[in-house]
Amino acid sequence: MLAGISSAQVCDNFEDGDFHSDPLWEGDDSQFCVNDEGMLQLIANAEGTYFLSTRNTLCDSTEWVFWLRENFSPSANNCCRVWLMADHSDPDNTDGYFLQLGESGSEDVPELFFSENGEVSSVVRCTGPDIHSSFAFMFRVVRDKYGFWSLGVINDNGIYEEMGTGFHDQFSQTSWFIFQCKCTSSNTDNFFFDDIVVRNTYYDKEPPEAWEVTVAGSNKLIVKFSERLEAVGASQTINYSLTPGEIIPVGAGVIPGNEDQVQLLFSESFDDGCEYSLRIENLGDPAGNIMEPVFLWFKYHELKVGSIIISEVMADINPVPHGLPPYEYVEICNATDFSINLNHFQLRINSREYLITGDYNIQGGDYMVLSDNPEPLWDNAILTDGLSVPNSSCMIVLCSAEGEPVHWMRYEESLHDSSKEDGGWSLEVVDITNINACGNNVCSSVDARGGTPAAQNSIAAINPDLVSPFITHASLITEDTVRVSFNEPVRVIENEMPFIVDKPYFIESAELSSPWDFNVTLSIYPALPAGEILKLFPTEKITDYAGNMCRNDTVKVAFAEMPQSGDVIINEVLFNPEEGFYDYAELYNQSGKVVSLSSFSFAGYDTLTCEACDIQDIIDVPVLLFPGDYVLVTRDTLGFSKRYPSAKNICAVLGDFLPLLPNDEGALSLVTFNDGQVVDFMTYNSSMHYPVLYSDEGVSLERVDAGIWHSSGELNDFGTPGYKNSQSLRSIESQGEILVSPKVITPDNDGRDDVATIKLQCPDDVESADLFIFDQYGYRIRVLSENIFLSDENIIVWDGTNEKGKIVSPGYYVIVASYRNRFGLKPAAKASIAVGL
Repeated sequence: MLAGISSAQVCDNFEDGDFHSDPLWEGDDSQFCVNDEGMLQLIANAEGTYFLSTRNTLCDSTEWVFWLRENFSPSANNCCRVWLMADHSDPDNTDGYFLQLGESGSEDVPELFFSENGEVSSVVRCTGPDIHSSFAFMFRVVRDKYGFWSLGVINDNGIYEEMGTGFHDQFSQTSWFIFQCKCTSSNTDNFFFDDIVVRNTYYDKEPPEAWEVTVAGSNKLIVKFSERLEAVGASQTINYSLTPGEIIPVGAGVIPGNEDQVQLLFSESFDDGCEYSLRIENLGDPAGNIMEPVFLWFKYHELKVGSIIISEVMADINPVPHGLPPYEYVEICNATDFSINLNHFQLRINSREYLITGDYNIQGGDYMVLSDNPEPLWDNAILTDGLSVPNSSCMIVLCSAEGEPVHWMRYEESLHDSSKEDGGWSLEVVDITNINACGNNVCSSVDARGGTPAAQNSIAAINPDLVSPFITHASLITEDTVRVSFNEPVRVIENEMPFIVDKPYFIESAELSSPWDFNVTLSIYPALPAGEILKLFPTEKITDYAGNMCRNDTVKVAFAEMPQSGDVIINEVLFNPEEGFYDYAELYNQSGKVVSLSSFSFAGYDTLTCEACDIQDIIDVPVLLFPGDYVLVTRDTLGFSKRYPSAKNICAVLGDFLPLLPNDEGALSLVTFNDGQVVDFMTYNSSMHYPVLYSDEGVSLERVDAGIWHSSGELNDFGTPGYKNSQSLRSIESQGEILVSPKVITPDNDGRDDVATIKLQCPDDVESADLFIFDQYGYRIRVLSENIFLSDENIIVWDGTNEKGKIVSPGYYVIVASYRNRFGLKPAAKASIAVGL
């Protein structure tokens, strides 16, 4: 801080119209004049280099101030050197420091150089002002007695604007101050000088004051002082001490570009919730003023996952929200009770990163909005240039200044209410204390404006995560590496094993690739041989981010066998999903083998050639299907927890693995990827659905038996993705030559006893049959089949409808099978069945 200024040794504004006295300027004096405006001006008669010099011996705690104008675009051949310190009057024969004003190229800025024995080196290159074209500035250069330089300009308001600093003390004496002009013939009169002052400066005698301490990391502090510090003393770690513990930092130093701030680094992390006292002593400023010991206090709060929550996302602003500006935004909320500084936090949206720079403090319980809106309507906003959130889906991650993830959200438009998926509404978090930002903890805003930026969410409510995570599947990556996948991100207690395995195996390590990863990779020893199944049992050491322990399910891994036709079947298909959801196919392993899903691809099916077509990419997820296992394959399951409440613990593989499944009719096949062999196929059309359904949108077809499909039951939410079908064969009880199960059906599509399975057990001499349904009055109400060519096992399904497709009235009915062979009719068989409500 400047406290006073002495009288000048050089002071000339040329008001007397003369530069030959008071002070005396000498050199190429015939090439200069004082013009009518009272300025010193070059008036050379040819191109060349010209100079004027005047006596000056001030250089310690000195400032040089002068006004200079160049009426041209400077270059290496048209420029000015101002020698601030020189030991000779002739610049061609002097050593010292000069300020260069002009250079080659178009990025000209002032630059301070040191010259000795003809060797020139840069000391300070300023950040401005821009002098690549004609300019006029009042320049100011300051040097203290230690060799610290400060360069800049004095603006029109008389305020000094520093443009560059540096340290160089190799030359500590001077005898001359010099203006040196180099010009071509077109610029011999385009150099002007005025208001020249060279004088001592006196700095204040006050020592620096420690103003505040800021926690910059788990083991890092930044201390701000009232003025620039002397760097050597500030870097001495012994000058700092942290209590409790009398802890000395392992590193200390002035922050480059912010010489009034010191960064301290400690070997150990601070204790969460602990209040510390920082003692500072023996620090000085460049003038040598040493401060007395002082104490600063701070309380450390560990920044944990969930300390700040991504609480609201506005991704689609087409149409524009009803009452908000047309800007996408991401809102964050401080879920703690203490203030958090957001400087150098990063917001990552897929592969794009947005860095927060500035002293933004978010108080406990407060909200902050990040957007590209230069004029936000709310105070708690951070201008984030170019911020863009994809409309359909993206991964959003908020990271601390140290790059550690604090919170994340996997945004999907399907998480919105179906009426708000088209845009103009934000997605809000229900409970900010629930780290899980998906499923039933997010929903579309219900605020009439379309969102609630920088304010409590419109759907805010208590909604804790009380559900345990569970294993969806596990796979053997190599003979000694197992990957276990969960339904949500999990964490493993440090240095603890998340699984127990059968002897003689043990787990060497467990790794998560990222905090939001659904997978844990295990290294096992010894390697697992072919033909052996390894069982893993999760322990309490693996939890979700709410602290819920993993569900105690056993998971198995083994080497897979090559599948054959019929080993794995297509068991359920959704080809006409509701808006916001996707087609899906369910597979079922009906063999006795362990089969890897990565052996397969889905494809279409040509019913004319009986061959697969439009073969899709391999299902590149190494999920193992053990005998009796189900697996769901679809693009995404976000929103499933609401749509299919029973599909909570399923094995699901996500990705674009299915071919296009038209809503009216189509075909789907499962093929082995290596040779395209068809393992199973099915053809469908919308007429295969239960005839009295109001709509088949969102209703899956379930496999009842080979070639027999039925709509999924209403009580099962019209779909059973990843688990046992609602419609399946019941156990058969004998009743003569017709076997019926169940004996009573209730065709209300609730998933229980909706259809009857009829099995014909025929005499050896029977070749074909007709199958009819009669009511209790003897009227024929339905022809189930005519002229069936019989095989060893003949199964037909009745869904309780008559010939018009309407549900029959409750009561008793008779099933009649009329048999015949090529020689004529054979005795008929009968069985009764009841239809209930």
